[in-house]
Amino acid sequence: MFNEERATTPLASSQLVSYVMGELEPDQQQALEAQIKESPALQAELEEIRSHLGLHQRVRKVAPRRGSFDRLIRHMKTEGTLAGAVPGVHCMLRRAFVFAGLAGFVFIVLMAVFGGRQGTVSLPRDQVIGQIIFYEPASDSISGLGREVDQGEAVAGATRNFSSHDASIWIPTGVSRSYSIIECAQGTVLKFNNSREVVLTKGFMRRLSIAPGALGEGAFTVKTPHGRVEISNARLSIRVTEADTQVCVGEGSARVIGGDVPQIVPSGHFSVISRDAEATPPQPELQITLLPFADPKQNAPSIEVSLRNMGYVPARIKRVYSGDPVFVVQISRDRDYSQPGSTPESYSPVEVSLVGNYLEHRGEAWLKPKEEYKFRIDVSQELFGRPAAVYWVTVVYKGGLYGPQGAAMVDVTSKPLQVDMRNK
Repeated sequence: MFNEERATTPLASSQLVSYVMGELEPDQQQALEAQIKESPALQAELEEIRSHLGLHQRVRKVAPRRGSFDRLIRHMKTEGTLAGAVPGVHCMLRRAFVFAGLAGFVFIVLMAVFGGRQGTVSLPRDQVIGQIIFYEPASDSISGLGREVDQGEAVAGATRNFSSHDASIWIPTGVSRSYSIIECAQGTVLKFNNSREVVLTKGFMRRLSIAPGALGEGAFTVKTPHGRVEISNARLSIRVTEADTQVCVGEGSARVIGGDVPQIVPSGHFSVISRDAEATPPQPELQITLLPFADPKQNAPSIEVSLRNMGYVPARIKRVYSGDPVFVVQISRDRDYSQPGSTPESYSPVEVSLVGNYLEHRGEAWLKPKEEYKFRIDVSQELFGRPAAVYWVTVVYKGGLYGPQGAAMVDVTSKPLQVDMRNK
């Protein structure tokens, strides 16, 4: 019988190109990877696609310095080169170059398809793929880059050891006015295999702002001694120690691979690849815990709220009084948890009622790894006039996460805390 849903479902083979280019959604990636493992034919087709696109990636790229086009225009105007230019001619020339480029690309692909079995193409590795700006080392991960001291070039195949400076690496993607930026802390050692693959031996990539590559190029890959990280369009940080590789994602998502099992790490989460082990499942960088705080002056106990940075990079968070309601509390009846299947009886979220001096809880705060921001709240107003029963309290942080790895617009919810009001 004809199945309408099956008719509109794309075949696995038709998704392989999108998979190689990193354009699939996380659930689609996982489903396709499961099919690839079970099908030798799909594995062979995947390797063939990667080899053809890899040939295009190895074609030498010339990385212009920042502002090269503007300097060229100013130089041409000064010499009067554009004085006799005919309007529209430059557009025709540009179209001609585009058609010539497309024709050249088609020729290369055809050569790869029909002549791939007769030999391989040898391309130079000592090619300039980007620009490096050196800075004085920052005092910590929060203050960012120091004063600029020098400039250099990023060369494929050359190992760079930033032993005495921080560095910012600027890499064109092949797309007009698009480039990726990698900020490295002092002590980082790396080597670019090409403009879309780097080997990080040790150190700290404080911020990777990775833009999508040109047509036919896959994800940007960072290889480490413990595994690899594949990035299509995201902002994150990667730290390599002797024991593990730590990946913290700020914006977008990254594919973290240890062994043969990939983990899709979304915004506001982190994952760790230990030596000879699989990557850990993604975990939220911020965690809220609730603890009862007995206060004899109140009819209901106070609750101590702790927002903790569980990740590996500093995080900037918003305190209770920083504008819009940042922390909200929700209270539910006992039967929401004790009687599965019953109709929930919950109360709408409201802004938390702070206990203490509000002046100490304004604005924002930086939390270093494993640091926490604490405050106390009073839930007696929300429970006043309610039946004497057992309640469950949860607190939600809605202020977002900011840091060197980017900005994550996430909500963090605590585990429910039981409050017994039957004897109050």
